[in-house]
Amino acid sequence: MYSPHLTPSRFYHSQHVCIKGLVCMPEAVLSLYMDFYSFCFIFSANFYRLLLF
Repeated sequence: MYSPHLTPSRFYHSQHVCIKGLVCMPEAVLSLYMDFYSFCFIFSANFYRLLLF
């Protein structure tokens, strides 16, 4: 009935890791990524403004 390569526990573990990685990302890590991207955007905008003017 079950495939020998994919046991129910292994299937549940892979599903749990996938859902945990996608949905249960900590908000601290998410805010850290948002701060990093906003910093890169502001820095690049200021850098290009210094180049143009």
